[in-house]
Amino acid sequence: MCDIGVKIGLPLKVVFRCDAGPDYGLGRLSRCLGLAHALTEGGAEVSLLVHGGGESMALAAGYETIALGESDGPAHLDLLTEHARGAELVVIDAREIGGVGLARAKRALAGARLIVVDDTAGRFVSAHALVDPSVSAYRRAHEVSLECKLLLGAEFAPIRPDVLNAPANADGTPRVVVSLGAGPDDGQTRRVVRLLNRLDGEFAITAVVGPGFSDDGELDRRADQGTHGVEIVRAPDQVGPLYSGAMLGVCAGGVTATEFAFLGVPAAYLALNARGAEDAEALERDGAGLFLGQARDVNDDRVLAGLEHLMSSRGARDAMTQSARALVDGEGAKRILSKLTKYGLAAAI
Repeated sequence: MCDIGVKIGLPLKVVFRCDAGPDYGLGRLSRCLGLAHALTEGGAEVSLLVHGGGESMALAAGYETIALGESDGPAHLDLLTEHARGAELVVIDAREIGGVGLARAKRALAGARLIVVDDTAGRFVSAHALVDPSVSAYRRAHEVSLECKLLLGAEFAPIRPDVLNAPANADGTPRVVVSLGAGPDDGQTRRVVRLLNRLDGEFAITAVVGPGFSDDGELDRRADQGTHGVEIVRAPDQVGPLYSGAMLGVCAGGVTATEFAFLGVPAAYLALNARGAEDAEALERDGAGLFLGQARDVNDDRVLAGLEHLMSSRGARDAMTQSARALVDGEGAKRILSKLTKYGLAAAI
C-alpha cells in the first residue's frame, strides 16, 4: 500500500450530511465514516447528520451524530446550515438532495467548501468537488459546475475503520458471507443461502442483513434446515470482522463490493438494480469477482453454477484476491484529502 501521510492543519471543522437506513442502504454512511476516519486522524473535528436511520453505526464509530429521522424537507437544510456554522468542509452524500438543493446548500454554507459524494450522476452538482469512488465511475457523465473538481474511481474509495482495521479470520473456518445490502432484497438472501446449501464441501455461511430486511422468519427456517451452519447477523454496526478472511463473498455490488475488494475476499455479484450491475460488470472486468447477473433476470441454475465454480476453484479465488487488493488499497480517503489540499479546498496537509 502507498503511504500518503495526511496531516491536517488545525483547526478544521467538518460536517457530514448523509442518507442511511432501510430506504437508502448503509453504503453512503460507510464511505462517510471512511473519510471521517482519515480526517480525525489528521486532527479534524467531525460530526454527522444522518437522515433515514442507521445513526447507531455513526455513534458506534465515536462521532457526534444528529439523527434527522425519516422525513426530509427545508428544515434539514436549516439544521445543516446551523450545525455547519464555522465549518471549513461540508460533505454531502445524500440521494434525496437534488441539484436545486445542492445549489441552495452551497449558497447557505458560504465560507465552507462543499464536497459532494455521488455515484449516480443523476443531478447537476454545484459544489467545490465531486467524489465518485466507485469502480464504474468513468462510465457516468457527471454534470458539475465550472469550479467543481472531479475525483473519480476506486482509487478514491474511502474504507470505514472497522473494515480498514479488520482482524484476520482467527479460527480459520471456511466461510461464505452473503451481504446483499441494508434494505429489502426481495428474498435474494434466502435464495442464495438455499443454493449454497446445495453445494458440497466443508464451509459455514454468514448471512448479513440490514435494518430493512424482513422475510417473516423464512431465512431462519432455511438456516435451521441447511446442510451447512448458517449464522444470521442482523444490522451489525461493524462488518469488518464478519467479512475478513471469508473464502467467498456474495453481494449486490456497491460499497460492500469495495469492502470485499479491500479485504481480498473473492466475490460473486448478484445485482439488485442497474446501478449494482454497473459496478459488478466493472469489477468482473478488473478480475475482482464474478458477475452472476441481475437478480430479477437470472435463474437459479446460473446462480448455482457460478457459486459452484468459485467454491470448487481455489485458483480462481486466489486470482480474484490478488486483483481485488490491487484495485482497492485502503488509501482512498487519504487521496481525497491530498487532492482537496492540492486544490486549496482544505487546510494544509
